[in-house]
Amino acid sequence: MAKGEIERDTIFYIIVMFIVMYIGASIVMGFNPLAWGKSGQLSRYFEPGKVYITNVNTQGSIEDLVEVDCTNPGSAAYIIALNNPKFFYKGKEKAIDFIVLLDYRNMLFLGDLGNGENKIHCTLPEGGQEFECLQGIKITFTINGVGTLSGKQIFHFTTWLAKPEVMTDAGQNGQTLKNMLDNRASSYLSSFDVAFNSFEAECKQTECESTDNKIACEDKNTDGCYWRSPLVWFSACKACPSETDCSKYDRDACTQCPIATATCQISSVLSGWSCIAR
Repeated sequence: MAKGEIERDTIFYIIVMFIVMYIGASIVMGFNPLAWGKSGQLSRYFEPGKVYITNVNTQGSIEDLVEVDCTNPGSAAYIIALNNPKFFYKGKEKAIDFIVLLDYRNMLFLGDLGNGENKIHCTLPEGGQEFECLQGIKITFTINGVGTLSGKQIFHFTTWLAKPEVMTDAGQNGQTLKNMLDNRASSYLSSFDVAFNSFEAECKQTECESTDNKIACEDKNTDGCYWRSPLVWFSACKACPSETDCSKYDRDACTQCPIATATCQISSVLSGWSCIAR
């Protein structure tokens, strides 16, 4: 065997071993080596379709667009919203209308744009290559029959051409993604997932804000609320943080919130009042 062939075989062996070690390390570390490096890009797309959102955050996620309405904490229904998503679509049609469905716990919920509208309209500008879609919208989904929402949630949104038969099926109670795909697969456009982990914090803040006087708010301290009063005219009832790090608490939270009162104390330093560990 010639010297050049030996060198090529050695280089090839090193490359193969590097790939094997990379895949092994990926499995041990718990991430998909094929998807690594692409997750930020793919998170902004409705895969496998061509509808996408441009106003993502610095991590390439649209999680910041997801909101939860907790104004009726005693209600059996939750209102989830996509606030101001900027849709675009790449395709060959001159114009399309589509709807957004939230697939959650094997149930579908139709997105509402307000005033009884569900369709998002997209048109191709003169000389353009990308369809411009309706902007400045808030898509709300009223979900019920799913139990209590708490902790980390994964919302699976799907988009469909707004054909009459699709609209009829999408509006039926108890509709499922499997049934829609079985019957209306030709109208399916795309889908995407969003991880959301602030139900408890947002709902608790809404609950605390509903307490509009100092006495009532102070009475709810053990329920996770505290009276924040940096200045008299800025006073408000706030939700206690859930962190154990004392630095996450302001002066008022440090002296009122259960976690902080058990482990933290106020310290006067040159930069002002701060909450520190005992």
